[in-house]
Amino acid sequence: MNTPNTLFFFSSRAVLIAFVCALVTFTFGISVAFGWGSGSEDPPAGTDCCNSGQLGDDGNGRDGGRRDDDNNNRGGNTPGPTHRSLCDLGWVSHLCAPEPQIPPPTLYIPPQIPPPNIWIPPIPAPTPPTPPPAPPAPVCRVSSCVSAANICGARNTGTRNSCGGGCSASRPADPSGSCSVTTACGVATGFRGCANACNITSLPVCKRGQDERVTLDGVGPGDVAADISVMPTFTRSGGVTFVRWLSTEAHSCTLTGTNGDTWSALWGEEETSPITQETDYTLSCQGFDGSTVTDTATVRITPEWEEF
Repeated sequence: MNTPNTLFFFSSRAVLIAFVCALVTFTFGISVAFGWGSGSEDPPAGTDCCNSGQLGDDGNGRDGGRRDDDNNNRGGNTPGPTHRSLCDLGWVSHLCAPEPQIPPPTLYIPPQIPPPNIWIPPIPAPTPPTPPPAPPAPVCRVSSCVSAANICGARNTGTRNSCGGGCSASRPADPSGSCSVTTACGVATGFRGCANACNITSLPVCKRGQDERVTLDGVGPGDVAADISVMPTFTRSGGVTFVRWLSTEAHSCTLTGTNGDTWSALWGEEETSPITQETDYTLSCQGFDGSTVTDTATVRITPEWEEF
């Protein structure tokens, strides 16, 4: 057995036990001083323990009965010097001192300001919308106009109103129907046309008693045409022949020969002057529409045979 270690062990335990006993004693003393663990109620918060007899501070046992100041469970009939000393020393005065009274905060209440007197203007009644102005009345103008042309190019004139309606003039009717003219040699026939009351298309031949006709076929209203023929087409030198001509839808016609013969008529039959050489006859007619038509016929000289 190691003696030094043993002594140290027992010495350490002795010190520890002594420390624990001192701590218990100190705790018990404090408990007695403040009345902890006595079974009594703690004083209310803010109570002056030293001057109210809560700790038996008067030393005469008359008003310190709430605490077991003499440690004999008789309610403090025995003066409590321990407590008196603690109060004198000021050790417990801060525990039982009354709490300071904090005045309630002063609330600032602003003065009542009356609401402003706001003037609200009256709301006017809605104004009905103004209807749009009526459109101005149309200004009607009357102007002249012409109708469509007929087959001859003729038009009628009329008027037109700008506010409505077409031209008041109507298209002229196309010429129609047949016609005839009596001549010294018989009756010449034809059709009604644009330029003349009667356009001869069939002419009787009567010179030298010949009973025949000269015709112009394939024409009608609106057709400008001219036709010329000679009979006979051959003649001896110094002889004569007959010229016949017709025209349709012409205002005027002129027939001329290179031998100096000339006539003016829309249609006819004439005897030539003596022909001594080949002669050309030309018919020229001006149509109602401004056009010009021509036709040509030639008279030739018959060769003469001489006997030797």
